[in-house]
Order: sequence, then structure tokens, then C-alpha cells
Amino acid sequence: MVELNYFNQLKVLCYTERIEKILRGEIPLPVGVEIDPSNICNYDCPWCFYSKYRKNKNVMISSTNFTKIMDELVELDIKSVTFTGGGEPLVNPNTVRIIEEYGNKIDIGLVTNGSLLAVSYTHLTLPTN
Repeated sequence: MVELNYFNQLKVLCYTERIEKILRGEIPLPVGVEIDPSNICNYDCPWCFYSKYRKNKNVMISSTNFTKIMDELVELDIKSVTFTGGGEPLVNPNTVRIIEEYGNKIDIGLVTNGSLLAVSYTHLTLPTN
């Protein structure tokens, strides 16, 4: 018998309530979401296809909006959020605060080039399950 967990090809079966909604013709909320805290990056990699978008406009989610978004995700019982994007998520100074404040309320993933972890965010401790 196959053990159901979040790391195998049958992980969708861990969310039977969402499958049941689909079968009833409803549209369930997502299990996880991705948020781009910033499209600004501290590197200029020549192969990055996001670089052409950054040249037009550099943007960051404000502290207020970031908090509102996270509050809504928690309220909606979204299971996870991944901070990623067309830039380096840690360029946004609010990303670390959000991870610290919401890390025990929702599973958080971080896609980063890692360069800012060593410089500014060594104090960050992520909760473990």
C-alpha cells in the first residue's frame, strides 16, 4: 500500500475535500500560492528572462499590502506560500518580517539566490514542524 504524503505523485489525494468540490462543479481555493515580493534583483544575470520586465518598472509589495495578503491567505486556510518572483524576494525589506510573523501560521517556501541571506538575514530562524 502506498503511503499518502505531500512528497509523492499521489499527493493530490491528501486534499480530498478539494477533489470533492471539483466533482460538485465548484472551484476550490488553491492549496498553495506564489507571491513575488519584489521584481527588483541584486544581480543582473544575462540569462534571466525577467530582466527585460525589470527594466520597465521596479516594484515591491508594500508592508501594508503584504500583511493584508498574508492575513487573507491564513483566513482562507491556504496551506502554503512560496516567495519567489521576477526578482530577489529578500530585496523587499518586508519579506523577512512576514516570514517571522507568519511562519507559524502557514507553510512558507523561499526561492532566493541566497546572496542576501549571508549579509542581512542571518538572524532569521524558520519554524520547523
